[in-house]
Amino acid sequence: PTLFRSAAGRQRKFDDAIKHYDGALALDPSHSESLFNKGVVLQMLGRIEEALECYEMVIQVNPNDSEVWGNRGIALRTLGRTDDAIDSYQQGLRVNPADSSIWSNMGIALRSSGRIKEAIEAYDKALEINPRDAGVWSNKGVVLGSMGLLKEAIECYDHAMQLDPGRRLAAKNREIAIKELERRVLI
Repeated sequence: PTLFRSAAGRQRKFDDAIKHYDGALALDPSHSESLFNKGVVLQMLGRIEEALECYEMVIQVNPNDSEVWGNRGIALRTLGRTDDAIDSYQQGLRVNPADSSIWSNMGIALRSSGRIKEAIEAYDKALEINPRDAGVWSNKGVVLGSMGLLKEAIECYDHAMQLDPGRRLAAKNREIAIKELERRVLI
């Protein structure tokens, strides 16, 4: 019952937020901040197509906002439109090449499209900008592990866990990589 009440309360807050953004947009349909925030809430609710419409409208008003390009890319990737997501991330990086979160998301999209070398390059760029991002270290470890570079993957997982000791997925992936490395030594 508590979980349900919590989820219902969250849903009500999201619905209220959308009503407030719609109210602001009724006064100024091109208010980019309201459009962007409405898109974020819709995305959190899983209403990806609607979120994407909001992001497209923001881009019409302000094409020089790297954050909207990044969120648009995440929405496109969620819809399975990985190539379009990569294009969106590239647009965001043209606006702000120092946006580490876009580099990180670019790495995820490139990895999912099989462009492994480029994914590592994107993760490296994200880490060059923000070396304290445990998620990027962990994601880079996954890519290196998939390439069979287990020692390098373990180093990445170690970095991730140093930055965020509660990062369970990095710990699990590290354990898997160590077992595989040990198995290789025994063969």
